[in-house]
Amino acid sequence: GALRGRGDVTVKPGSMPQLFIDDVESFAEHHLLVDARENSRFTGKKEQFDHQAGHIPGAVNIPVKEFQDANGTIAGPETVRDVLSRHGITDGRSVAVYSGSGLHSSLFLAVMEYAGIYGARNFIGGWSQWSAIPTKPIVRGE
Repeated sequence: GALRGRGDVTVKPGSMPQLFIDDVESFAEHHLLVDARENSRFTGKKEQFDHQAGHIPGAVNIPVKEFQDANGTIAGPETVRDVLSRHGITDGRSVAVYSGSGLHSSLFLAVMEYAGIYGARNFIGGWSQWSAIPTKPIVRGE
């Protein structure tokens, strides 16, 4: 999806809060871990890209597509805030987001900031990293 309009953005390396793989399980026990992939990948019904199907224990599924309007562009900030608040997200500081390789999680975080909700972390390794480690627990289904 595309963000409407143009803006002034200054990118600073290291400015995006991150969550690292060794901290994911502990984070998910006390905070909100969001899986931004489509639901069929989250539930394990379909997995065409990664080692295994499913999701990280404790994660909730909010596909990044929920922020798109009928034209496939990102909805306005108020609509984005409504979607997030339906999932209990009003403050980003207690949220971490992952996807497969980081594309959808990065877009998810950009959309959160577009809507004025800051501080969420990106688990950049995401499902691709998690599912490649045989000792990591995996959930299939909702």
